[in-house]
Amino acid sequence: MNFNTFVSSLEDLSRCAQAPLLNEVLIEPRLLARAGRLSAETTRELALAARSQGLRAVLVWDILMTDEELSD
Repeated sequence: MNFNTFVSSLEDLSRCAQAPLLNEVLIEPRLLARAGRLSAETTRELALAARSQGLRAVLVWDILMTDEELSD
């Protein structure tokens, strides 16, 4: 069984990279997720760091957006 979990810092990511059977991390950017608190830059940094540590980074996108919002 594979596991995933949320990360919000490089420290979280470091711990996840050490966890057995954990191969995917969830990242919640402020722009896309209702509970998101991460800036675009922090989101990008975490996603790149996850990839470099062999983890798959998944962005949480759970807010509804209109076509107008998406085109901005």
